[in-house]
Amino acid sequence: MSSALSQSKPIRRFGRLSLAAAISLLLVTGQSNAQSITAGLLEGTVLHADRSPFPEAWIRVEDTTTGASWSVIADQYGRFRLTLLPPSRYDVSAEAIGYQPVRLEGVEVRPGRRQHVSITLTTVELPVDEVTVEPFTASSARSRAGASQWFSQLEIADLPDGRREITELGRLSTISTPELATEALPGWLSDVVVDGVPYAATLHPDLRPGRTTVEAFPLSSLQAAELFNNATDVEWSGAAGGYLSGYSRRGTRRPSFQLYGDWSGGVVTYSDHFEGRDLGTHSYRGGAVLGGPIVGDTAHFSVGFEAQGLETPVPRAWEIDTLDARLQAIAASYGENIAAYTQPRIVNSDIYSAFGRFDWHVTQNHSVTVRGNVGGLQVGGDDDRDPDLAADRIASLGSKIEGVDLSTAATVSNRFGNTLAHELRFGVDRSDRDYRGTSLLGTDIVDGGLAFGTDPAIPSEFKRLGIRAATTWHIFWGRQLLKAGVAADFESVEHRYTYADGGVFAFAGPDEFARLEGSFVTVDGMPPPAKYRNWQLSAYLQDTWAAAPGLEILLGVRYDYELLDSAQVRLNEDWFELTGLANTSFNNDLSKWSGRFGFVWDISQRHEFLVRGSAGIYHDRIRPAVYGELVGENGLNSLRRGVGTLDSWPDPPGLGTAPLVGPRLTLLGPKFYPPRTGRASLGLSWLFDAATAFHVSGAYRFTDHLPRRADLNLAASPSSVDQYGRPVYGTLVQQGSLITVEPLSNRRFPSFGLVSALNADGNSKYWGATASIERHQGEWLNLIAAYTISWSEDDWLSAVGGGPERQLNPFPGGLGGTDWSESRSDLDAPHSAVVGAEAILPAGLARARLGLVYRYSSGQRFTPGFRAGVDVNGDGSGLNDPAFVDPELIGMQELVTQWDCLADQVGQFAERNSCVGPGMHRLDARFALGVAKTQGWTLEVIADALNLLDTDIGARDAALLLIDRARSIEENPDGSLTLPLAVNPNFGEVLARRSSGRALRLGLRIGF
Repeated sequence: MSSALSQSKPIRRFGRLSLAAAISLLLVTGQSNAQSITAGLLEGTVLHADRSPFPEAWIRVEDTTTGASWSVIADQYGRFRLTLLPPSRYDVSAEAIGYQPVRLEGVEVRPGRRQHVSITLTTVELPVDEVTVEPFTASSARSRAGASQWFSQLEIADLPDGRREITELGRLSTISTPELATEALPGWLSDVVVDGVPYAATLHPDLRPGRTTVEAFPLSSLQAAELFNNATDVEWSGAAGGYLSGYSRRGTRRPSFQLYGDWSGGVVTYSDHFEGRDLGTHSYRGGAVLGGPIVGDTAHFSVGFEAQGLETPVPRAWEIDTLDARLQAIAASYGENIAAYTQPRIVNSDIYSAFGRFDWHVTQNHSVTVRGNVGGLQVGGDDDRDPDLAADRIASLGSKIEGVDLSTAATVSNRFGNTLAHELRFGVDRSDRDYRGTSLLGTDIVDGGLAFGTDPAIPSEFKRLGIRAATTWHIFWGRQLLKAGVAADFESVEHRYTYADGGVFAFAGPDEFARLEGSFVTVDGMPPPAKYRNWQLSAYLQDTWAAAPGLEILLGVRYDYELLDSAQVRLNEDWFELTGLANTSFNNDLSKWSGRFGFVWDISQRHEFLVRGSAGIYHDRIRPAVYGELVGENGLNSLRRGVGTLDSWPDPPGLGTAPLVGPRLTLLGPKFYPPRTGRASLGLSWLFDAATAFHVSGAYRFTDHLPRRADLNLAASPSSVDQYGRPVYGTLVQQGSLITVEPLSNRRFPSFGLVSALNADGNSKYWGATASIERHQGEWLNLIAAYTISWSEDDWLSAVGGGPERQLNPFPGGLGGTDWSESRSDLDAPHSAVVGAEAILPAGLARARLGLVYRYSSGQRFTPGFRAGVDVNGDGSGLNDPAFVDPELIGMQELVTQWDCLADQVGQFAERNSCVGPGMHRLDARFALGVAKTQGWTLEVIADALNLLDTDIGARDAALLLIDRARSIEENPDGSLTLPLAVNPNFGEVLARRSSGRALRLGLRIGF
């Protein structure tokens, strides 16, 4: 029992070392500071013609977007500085009596960065009747090699996209995905931050996220964005993965208006892998954005809305069609029609969003920004309109998602002279999701590797309210920039979910289905919601030090104190009396220390070669998926299991054939701790010119304290082994090609079902090297292109959800003295590439653009095993057993010849994720033609060709072995078992396709 509740690695020692290192570095370098994560720093020097300093020149800085302006006087050394400038392009003017005024145009200021300008003033005869205008041409890389990738309007608005939602930008990164799975960590470990305020969308813990995550932030609401994989600034915290930081659209100095919309239909849809033309799809997307001044150059606004009705054709729910007629006939005899699962179908989504921002330039040194975003969605809901929710198993036709997202934020910025600045941020966000299944319960048919009905994870409801506040001071002291601040974070969560609440059946094949011989599991009654409130308080200190000409060093330390609502976890007295283990015994107050280090070295001091190094520790928070389960699975949710002849379908069987087998219970392991990541990266940027930069970088990541699941109520020792030495717990029951375990025969304490210990003893490692090129604001070509080669491994079966059964180690006692789960990550993608390009074409008086996005990623990994529902080791999970690669089985040699991953494992149990499917390619193209431009109005016609390569993607048949229904389990004289096994000739083939086919989308943009 104690071994299952494994000890995590020393936490306090790690924290002390991190703190000591950070403080030591701070003492060595002296005082410290940092820049804002949402605003930039503009500094410059005014010179005489002989390059000597020009003191007391008058400097004016004007925001070209809003018209807001700032004025400063250069000091005795000709230097000036303006901090907390909103990200934008600026015109910088310098003048003095008797000298020719100079204006630099197009100076870009970006969040968290310094921009330096140099202006030379020459004498002139009075009067002066003109200003010398110079374009700002200094090289400036948008992305930070090894640390982040910048997304400008090229990526946000000018390239073809599938969905207009902020995480869609992940498709343009080689280290992330549209689900924000960054550096082989799942997307729920990454955070979305908009204008410096985190937004925590509600995510279902056991369904693949799809694209229904952050609907309140459409791409049209953004001015720019940045994806951080190593954000060293101490203000970044709360995520062990990456950070996608968005910067909302600001108002303009003159009234502006944009109206846009597009349409796609079934007549312009085609696929090589299924027939989708006759489905009659009609998709539309449209919206409008209005911006302008309220009071001259003082107050500005931007408001907009979007609406989308998406109907996407997708293939049938399964590919093995030999059982279709039989299954439809049997289901019809029970009054159910499953014909929709056997033919192509429609994924439908209705999404809306509205957004607004108000900026008030109160005085030159004081400003206020208020932002609001709201979004809503409805996915599915009709029998022939599939919400496409499940993790590659059950299509769940007729199920529905309804959700609402809300985010509000305010920022107050103040400058007190030239040495002190202050920021105050406050935000409130709300995210609700309601997942509804249908009356047709989930049903697995082993022989065809297929399933229909409602996925057992779907019935659920999640509500989350977050309140965040942070105050940060910036102190400028010589060559030091000191940042210090405190923050508070509150969340209130209502979590109504327990896996298999809706129930799930499993049958071997049509004959067993007709006789209702199979297995069934469900949760008895209506589980109560889990409600809790957690807090986190933080303090941080950071120094950015200009250590030498061209060399800037960043050092920081951060402390987070997280307080968990332990009062909501009810003691299960029955379990405590049996074992002495209390489900209420865990650390409810967590102390987290973080150290950060970074440097930027401008080698030539001409902004041509930049070397950037970063290292830091990043602590996650306790996520609702973990704490909600701890609060909700407290022993009140009793399970019912049936094995053998059941008395009903699709209604749940009665207690006579599916009796109670005890409640589920979840505990946190000793010293449970949220995930923690240590990262180090090194990058080189070669800046060709003002528009083009080349980057190379390398990164290493180590994440520990990942939650792994162990079953404390599994029998203390196996009751037998199979012919390959696999441990078998309990009594196996064979029904044709289905093997399950007799209820309670594998339980240590028969009065309980699954008792989960969530131990923080998992870890994940990642190495990656990336080469990329970016070209923005080119005369005829804009380009982003990147390639990443990487390697990642972990011992984490919980990364992609799938329910508690999928997360159990099939060899809880180890395999040959090793941990079988330690292998390549579920999200491992050794090779990935992205190209996004826009070419400006000559088209007479019109403006024509051709854009494309190409993405390649290594294929999805899978473990050679058995069909869903087959539990050959009797641990209660039909989703986690690997196969033994036995060369003596008929047909195995042919598969070994076809699959290298099998050839390397002959005579042993298959390693986790040892096989990989074909690489995945996607190509989208856009042609846009400006057909009219008069009196400030523009009209652009757009045609998007989507998924031109139509790669055959989908869930692979991971079953290397099938149960031979013609033979039975044999018990040998020594007590071991011989399982009747046969090789699956369909191994590795597509079992359920996910391709949506090619499509043509037509649209218009009207702007003023």
